[in-house]
Amino acid sequence: MSAVPQSLPPVKGEQPVGRETSRRIEQFVFPEARMLDGEAREEWLGLLADTAFTYYSDTKEVA
Repeated sequence: MSAVPQSLPPVKGEQPVGRETSRRIEQFVFPEARMLDGEAREEWLGLLADTAFTYYSDTKEVA
């Protein structure tokens, strides 16, 4: 079994963020991840209803 890395390698152009910014990002992302993990996709899609973009899921077409 391999060890779990303590942090991800840096991404080119990545900028460090402060503790407050990190907390705000977590508050935004974690509830969405919980919805998707719990298969609450309709609720998650409801979050996108008032946004100005279209979400496309990557799917494979089955013939």
